[in-house]
Amino acid sequence: MVYKATDVANYVVRLSNDFGDEITHLRLQKILYYIQGAFLALKGEPAFDDEIYAWEYGPAVRSVFSKYTEYEKNSIPPPETTIIINESDQLFIKEINNRYRDYSTTQLVNKTHNEMPWSSTPKDGIITKESIRSFFTDSVYNDSFLLSDKPIVTEIPNGFYDPAEDKEWSDFL
Repeated sequence: MVYKATDVANYVVRLSNDFGDEITHLRLQKILYYIQGAFLALKGEPAFDDEIYAWEYGPAVRSVFSKYTEYEKNSIPPPETTIIINESDQLFIKEINNRYRDYSTTQLVNKTHNEMPWSSTPKDGIITKESIRSFFTDSVYNDSFLLSDKPIVTEIPNGFYDPAEDKEWSDFL
């Protein structure tokens, strides 16, 4: 099932709050990008139909930006809406979210800037679903141990999440 990006974002914000993690607008955008990549590479369909754009600080979804822009650099509180993501997809999204939750926002921004889908797209252009699918299929999920204990992301070491980094990046928005 393909969702609206705002519905997936609501679930990610709920997950983060349930884990006691702060999630800012900037961080949420990067997590959505990795969820979209996993869905395209592994399920053969997008998690959401909304386009992802190559903005200055990495991949971003306009509808999610519009929805959460009021929070600026502050942590987003849990949504008051009902989560409409089916159980199977919730588990999948939770797994992908868990793979990236120990990365600082700065690490996620830097990581996305070093990946072909963002770096090969003109500034403010649409990062095509095909370029995301191709990159994640060829470079990220290219073996049969997708959701095993083996880390999916190995380029950046896991570190301590520092909410202050989110605030620094958000000041540039």
